[in-house]
Amino acid sequence: MTTSENDEAPRTAEGLTKGEQADSDVFDYALEIAVARGWKLFPCHSITRGECTCSKGADCPHAGKHPRTLNGVKDASADQETIAMWREIYPDANWALACGAGSGVMVVDVDRRGGIDGFDSLDLLALERGGLEALTGGGGLHVFVAYEAGFKNHNPLLPGIDFKTDGGYVILPPSRHKSGSSYQWHTLNEPVSVSPELRGYLTRPKEPALSRQGASLMDPVPEGGRNDALIRNLGIWRRKLDDDRPAVEHLAWGWGRSVGLDDQEIARTIESAWRLPHVDLAISWPLASPEEVDQFERMVGERLIRHRVEREAKQRFEIESRPEAPGFDVATLGEVLARADESAWRIDRLMPADASTLVVAQHKTGKTTLMLNLVRSLLTGSAFLGELDVDPVEQKVAMLNHEVSGGQIAQWADEAGVPHDRFLLVNLRDRRNPFAHADDRAALAAHLRDAGVETLIVDPFGRAFSGQNQDSASEVGAWLATLDEFARADVGARDVILTAHAGWEGERTRGSTALNDWPDAIWTMTKNERSGERHFKADGRDVSLDKSPLEWHEGRQLKLLDADARRSQAVFVTQTRMQQEILAVVKESPGCSRRGIEKCVGGNSAQLRQAIDSLVKLGWIEDKGTKAGSQFFAVDRPTGSEGITTPTDPPKMMYG
Repeated sequence: MTTSENDEAPRTAEGLTKGEQADSDVFDYALEIAVARGWKLFPCHSITRGECTCSKGADCPHAGKHPRTLNGVKDASADQETIAMWREIYPDANWALACGAGSGVMVVDVDRRGGIDGFDSLDLLALERGGLEALTGGGGLHVFVAYEAGFKNHNPLLPGIDFKTDGGYVILPPSRHKSGSSYQWHTLNEPVSVSPELRGYLTRPKEPALSRQGASLMDPVPEGGRNDALIRNLGIWRRKLDDDRPAVEHLAWGWGRSVGLDDQEIARTIESAWRLPHVDLAISWPLASPEEVDQFERMVGERLIRHRVEREAKQRFEIESRPEAPGFDVATLGEVLARADESAWRIDRLMPADASTLVVAQHKTGKTTLMLNLVRSLLTGSAFLGELDVDPVEQKVAMLNHEVSGGQIAQWADEAGVPHDRFLLVNLRDRRNPFAHADDRAALAAHLRDAGVETLIVDPFGRAFSGQNQDSASEVGAWLATLDEFARADVGARDVILTAHAGWEGERTRGSTALNDWPDAIWTMTKNERSGERHFKADGRDVSLDKSPLEWHEGRQLKLLDADARRSQAVFVTQTRMQQEILAVVKESPGCSRRGIEKCVGGNSAQLRQAIDSLVKLGWIEDKGTKAGSQFFAVDRPTGSEGITTPTDPPKMMYG
């Protein structure tokens, strides 16, 4: 039976008194209201002589509210035969409604307990009253709301209010309450709609669980702790209501008056609590009085001032300690080009001025010797590698030596002719890495700046690197940024040279590619393991030096072969390769013609003819041809002939 089927005024539960609950007709009528609406119901334990009918009896924490069926709310049914069967099996059962889509309703569950009055919170939801409502046996209220998808259960939604939807349930009239009263229908109209205010609270982000102090507010409040409890309660409400001050004050006035605080105390407590800097503090800190709040604020203010002073002092100290550096260089193109006193090169075609240079070297190629040759040229102005012009430094060169013992590198530097008074060695082998310690780095930078270091060499990257992973682009990039700041901003150096060991291919650095993205110029030093020959090349911004042989002279002097010698060397290499290939062809195909050799070997015809003629002249092959054409045969030469140790050695080049 529903209200819409009557022309009379809306039915109420005024006639459903405790005495009348004994009348089975009245009992059936109260339950039939739910059955007739097609709601999904299920039986729960009831109350007999003030105790739960379950085995726990008086000790049951959920007396009269927990299911009798095995699966509880999941067993709920709208089938009238099933409900009738349950009524026969459990004649004294309390009855529960499975809220949500199956029943088409949701429930706002209002409660009064421990000084918390849910009816104050109910006003905040602005729900239409007089729809379908039931009075609970404990003095609360159930407001039935038309179902909408997308909402979740909230326990609690607001102080003194729970919200039930899919998966939740509430006890229905005419069930019995442990207080001795029964649930009763209050108004019997249709469920009300979701108000905008209720929707707003239901869609707020889920908040963290409240502290124990917050939960304990549901217990009775002793007279001496009412101010303390109100302050903590205000913290909880501010948190739940997103600092909606009118809504929070509405709850605070209702709660404060309910526990006996006068209006002056409530107003003063609200003002004090609202000055708290963080809502969580009101939940987790048991304040005793508004005076303590004021004291707390004073202490926080004093500590805040101290922190501000410390931060400002630190910033000023950093500014005072910052090394001097030239200001911005802003000029027109013409003005920059007119600076005749500034060279674009530190080393002609090899190292730009004010540049970062990466030196990549294979293991045991003479990297340290190359660096000492560089130091000598930078300090004395002598041609680097015997050929390249240098713009010498005016002050000093420093090397952070992480690899060789101090005594060893000093001896090598002396042998290389490095001036004793302008080369600064920082020997770090088996010592603390300054790039891993800010204080050490600052102290070293100050020392090098005071010494007037103009060029800084770091040898090698692998040991100077202070990160965890040399293959990490982010770690290597961050370290290189630290190196630049250290060398240029802190030390004041113009040139930065970083050495690194090559990988297996011999011409690429080990580790992250970020290392190769950093420099203005890359020098590469390699060594032929079979012949022992060393080669040097350079690439970069306006830097290009083809791979060239290095000669090792007395006194650790390294020199590039001159241009004529490099060309001769290139010709020699080409001719030697051709001679080896020609000899192999002739041995494989005795009697082959010149055309056959050219076809097999390929390459420049003139160079090929010269190589064939030189082999004939040296006696390694013999031409037994006729006027019709040449026929070449390999000669089985005795060991030691013409300085060649074995018949299989490559023939020596003979310039003709």
